[in-house]
Amino acid sequence: MRRGAPRASMASSTRPGPLAGRAVLVTRPEGRGDALAERLTRLGARVELRPTIAFEAPRDRAAVREAVGRLDRYDWVVLSSPTGVRFFTREAPAAAGGGTPAGLRIAVIGPGTAAAAERAGLAPALVARDSRSEGLAAELCARGVAGTRVLLVRPETARPVLIEELESAGAAVDAVAFYRTVPHPGAAETAARVAGGRYTVAVFSSPSTLRSLLDAAGAALPACRRGLAKLLRIAIGPVTAAALAAEGLPADRVARSPDDAAVAEAVCEAAAD
Repeated sequence: MRRGAPRASMASSTRPGPLAGRAVLVTRPEGRGDALAERLTRLGARVELRPTIAFEAPRDRAAVREAVGRLDRYDWVVLSSPTGVRFFTREAPAAAGGGTPAGLRIAVIGPGTAAAAERAGLAPALVARDSRSEGLAAELCARGVAGTRVLLVRPETARPVLIEELESAGAAVDAVAFYRTVPHPGAAETAARVAGGRYTVAVFSSPSTLRSLLDAAGAALPACRRGLAKLLRIAIGPVTAAALAAEGLPADRVARSPDDAAVAEAVCEAAAD
């Protein structure tokens, strides 16, 4: 199979499950939706993994090189996603496997980012229980960040809440774009499939997965919107739910947490209504 090509998961059982007959679109980035697709398939769904976004290095890497070159000056490195982990360790390979400077601590949002950090050889000192920027900011501030220097590894476009909260608590924050979000090459085809009524459920894992799908629709945008209005829309969390609502496409269910079990549960609940 061609690398990066969207793919449908295979059914693992002929026994009908709670999602039998449901065609589910999962828009997560490549490499991030496999476990969810397998879980939904076991519940009877016909799943298509069709990412609508991808990630690339920033256009200007000067700030990245500068930050990596002075890691020993920071007290915290904040990683807000598995993608951030990947690009951080790509730029600072010596940090993996315990190679971070003495006194430098790693903070991450949620179990998914924590698992990615551990696979990369990083040992998080703080894993925020609330898998949102607000949750991580609150837990970091509770530890006392006044007078500390924080490196925030982020995409080129991101919500400013972490910066604002940490600076308000007295931290000096360097928010450095280690990567940027770009449309996935297959997003236009996915938009056409949505417009054609191929799916009965769609799972959105971030505002950008929705925005990229709509942007890729082009002249078919009205039909794509109608297709989205007809299917069940699942948001991975409240930030994504807010993005759906802003587009006039409110989520039918919002996962209680961003892990695969909770997202699958939200899909089942929406399908059962």
